[in-house]
Order: sequence, then structure tokens, then C-alpha cells
Amino acid sequence: MNENDFKYINDHLVKKKEKELELLEHRKEEYEREAESKQKELTRNGEILEKLQYENMMLKDRYNSLKRVIKERGLIIDIINDNFYVKEWDNLSLSIEGDFFIIYSKRGEKLKELDKDTTSILQEIIREEGRYSLVSIRVDSKHIKILFRVN
Repeated sequence: MNENDFKYINDHLVKKKEKELELLEHRKEEYEREAESKQKELTRNGEILEKLQYENMMLKDRYNSLKRVIKERGLIIDIINDNFYVKEWDNLSLSIEGDFFIIYSKRGEKLKELDKDTTSILQEIIREEGRYSLVSIRVDSKHIKILFRVN
């Protein structure tokens, strides 16, 4: 091999390494942009998380306030009277069926199925307090008002 062959091989290897360096530099820039983008996303997600944590705290506070009011004052439930045999001051009963509380008269008539949210709150209150009463406080031809109280 002569000197020109070495120079040719050397130039070829140098160009090859320069292309590899350019490719690596390009990848480095892409990774830096990606890292910057991820950092911005992380910051944005952190701000969203803080906001959600604050909202969660506010909702928990309202929920606990609602539970406290129900424990202190009771909960009035209005039922449409569909010719049920219920008199004022009758004791009524709650029974859980599936995910819902059902209010029954003392004769076993199904008066009302409570919604899932009300059922959830009442279950928690009953679990915490233990004793409760469910009494019809007003009965007319169209409505029955029931009072749920924690004893």
C-alpha cells in the first residue's frame, strides 16, 4: 500500500466518524428537546395534581359537613304516597338490597329505593354511629315525610 491509499482510507474513516458524530449530535438534540418537553409536561401535571388535591380536600370537607349535619339534624326523605298503609310516627326499616337501601313500612311494603349516593352516606353514618331511627313524621294523601336520625 502506498501513501495515497493510507490517506484515502484515513479520509474515509474520518468522514465516517464525522457522520457518526453528526448523528450522535442530532440524537443528543432530540433527547434534549424530549427531556425539556417531558419536564414541561411534568410541571403541568404537578400543577394539575395540586389543583385536584385542593378540590379533593374541599370536597372531603363538604362531605364531612354534610355527614355532620345529617348526624346532628337528621335527614328528611320525601316519598310519594302510593296508597301505602303508613301512619304518622310509624317506625320504618331500612334494608340493603344490592347497592341500594330500601325503605320498608312496618307491614313490609316497599316505600322507596334510595339512590346510590344517599345509600353510601347513610351506610357510612350507620357504620360510625351504630344506632338510628327511621320514622314517618307526616303522612297525607300525596306524600310521606320520613325522618332519619342517628341515636
